Amino acid sequence: MTNPKIILLEFNELSPILLRDFMADGLLPSFSRLYKNSKIFTTDASHDLPKLNPWVQWVSVHSGMNYQAHQISTLGEGDNLQSACVAKVLSDADIPVGVFGSMNTNYHGLAGYMVPDPWRKAAHAEPSDLATYYDFVSNQVKEYSKGESNSLFDAVKFLWFLISHGLRPSTVVKIAKQLIAEFRHSELSWRRASLLDHIQYDLFRHLNKSHQVGFATFFSNSVAHFQHYYWRHMAPDQFNVPAADDEHPSLASAIIYGYQNQDALLGRIMADYPGSTLILCTALSQEPWDSDKVTYRPKDFGSLLQFVAIGPDTVTVEPVMAEEFSCVFASDSEAAAAKEHFEDLQVNGDGLFKIEQKDNELFMGCAVICSGAESLTIVRSSDGATIQFSELFYQLHTTRSGKHSADGVLWIRTGQHEVVADKVSLTSIAPTILAEFGVRSPEGMNGVPLSIS
Repeated sequence: MTNPKIILLEFNELSPILLRDFMADGLLPSFSRLYKNSKIFTTDASHDLPKLNPWVQWVSVHSGMNYQAHQISTLGEGDNLQSACVAKVLSDADIPVGVFGSMNTNYHGLAGYMVPDPWRKAAHAEPSDLATYYDFVSNQVKEYSKGESNSLFDAVKFLWFLISHGLRPSTVVKIAKQLIAEFRHSELSWRRASLLDHIQYDLFRHLNKSHQVGFATFFSNSVAHFQHYYWRHMAPDQFNVPAADDEHPSLASAIIYGYQNQDALLGRIMADYPGSTLILCTALSQEPWDSDKVTYRPKDFGSLLQFVAIGPDTVTVEPVMAEEFSCVFASDSEAAAAKEHFEDLQVNGDGLFKIEQKDNELFMGCAVICSGAESLTIVRSSDGATIQFSELFYQLHTTRSGKHSADGVLWIRTGQHEVVADKVSLTSIAPTILAEFGVRSPEGMNGVPLSIS
């Protein structure tokens, strides 16, 4: 196998505190090994909520620009960025690159390959034969919370694609074990998110070899999801609001399961790419959050549009992440008119939706965050029409218990261990990568390269 010179491992939102504690307990041998052979930085996301979100911070990682410069604030908006990001700059310098799942980026036309993140609008994997993989995973990720899945035909196509693109026997064994576990205990389906990491890595490994890339990125989101929802299950003493009594006991181990799965994946990566510079980056992190917040999502967008009195043929609706979705109209004026229709809906005197309009698009989410909302009534203020909340919405997962934190992990494998005390900017990562290839940073990429020698 030809090793890429640099691999950017984007393990979204891992907690520096949990990494430290789990390594101290001997639970993460691969992370411990990487830590001891790396220059250790802590990154500062430089924002508080609402701009402290991965779809903002990962743009800063790839573009070398802070939010004030790139102005990308919502998931799916990355294509609006006009500046060339790090992989495109390398590609234009005749260095083959691979981008696998990096969040909210604007990549296209690369010398190499590109698998978009599942939430990217109008995205197309490159080369085009990766569409079988991308379309299946994107649909599965966006509709997972509803319990919906792809068709059997799509599943067979997907499996055959994997078999012909690097699926390893050890991963097949993991898939079989998960299916058997779910057959015995359906409540263990939450583990599928970690299983996807190994499936994706098999393809990542295959594509790197096929395209002989010099630089590659690999994005994983499974642990971020576990932390958002299952922190109180792992550490109930840190929370005043307990986990629900009817939730499966296995959720208490979900976060450590996720970290150990990432540790096993990291072990594979380190063994497969011994000569590559590995850069472990989390962009931001999470910390425990003693909230009572729950989120809700429309059961069926057609039924919602009907009650709002918006013709379904006038809008394209795309699920995004958690409770959020976007509505795209033919013109700015149609979007503005639809915004008024959505704002007409209220629950207990408050607006049903949080809405942000950008040109002909509405970026939206249900504003109701209290438990037990199923019994509430939605009122259409203009004419007094009502409908039960539970007829239009369903609850996503369980009560939130992890929130974003500005500190991020940045470990760069150099073969020597050094801890840098001062925090560094996310905007330094892209220029550092370019400098290692001897490629000049483009205008607008204002981050200062880090010294990693």
